[in-house]
Amino acid sequence: MLDHLPFDLLVHKMSDVHGNMLKGNNDAKVQFERFLNFCIKNPQIRVLDPWQNVQVLLNRKATYDLCVHASETTPVRDLFQVPKAVYLNTIQDAKHQGILLFPSVCKRQKACGTGESHHMVLVQSKEALPQLESYFHPNEPVVFQEFIPHDGALVKVYVADGQLFTYVRPSFKNNFGDCAFFDSQTMPKAFDDPSLGTTEKRQPSIVNTDISIKKKLEACIDHERLQTIAHHLQKQLGVTMYGFDVLLKSGSMDAYYVVDVNYFPSFKEVKDFHIIYTNILNQHVTP
Repeated sequence: MLDHLPFDLLVHKMSDVHGNMLKGNNDAKVQFERFLNFCIKNPQIRVLDPWQNVQVLLNRKATYDLCVHASETTPVRDLFQVPKAVYLNTIQDAKHQGILLFPSVCKRQKACGTGESHHMVLVQSKEALPQLESYFHPNEPVVFQEFIPHDGALVKVYVADGQLFTYVRPSFKNNFGDCAFFDSQTMPKAFDDPSLGTTEKRQPSIVNTDISIKKKLEACIDHERLQTIAHHLQKQLGVTMYGFDVLLKSGSMDAYYVVDVNYFPSFKEVKDFHIIYTNILNQHVTP
């Protein structure tokens, strides 16, 4: 970067580099340390986003705590909720916990930067706990997050410097059996539309891809409410580009749950995002 000085703005996605560093990649370690040193030595250059803000989103417990704080401090009553969660040092600790809620989603406490962070397991009851040992390393910190029934559709919310974009995706049916492993990166991204002949037989039966569910949810989304949620989350997170998932609880379309927050998502469902992104960068370098 020193070869390209001077410049006004540094935009990064060092979360991926950090993840590779944690896996023992020496090149990633050198690159990450070089980035941190550069930021320290060049405080006059604006960084999107400061690493101290980004690193919070790499840990699910730290992110959870911020989301809970945001939900509890908003002046708007019952604006949103965060599913209850139990954090454990190892998967073996689950056997001795009487406070776990079922059904639940079990996932690693590491939030992003590694492929395994996207591997999760739906757990219907405590009888399924022994099966989890085949999915997680023995000494790996995990989290059990309360499963919120939501009729198989979730709202992906993308936030780009305050601008909000939404996209409805398929999700899990309210009943999914005993224990179900999944990779959130390979989940179906679109609903089946029989009129277009796009039904995909390979989609897992635990996922609802009925397009009528999508249309029902789209008709219920309160975009002004989502904008307010995004505003309060941003105040806690202090990042420019992020995304979060929202579930509307079955039987009560007025109960909004924030279940996941991601730093700098792909924005691939946002039309012409490259233009939006360029405009944002121009605004940040304009005196």
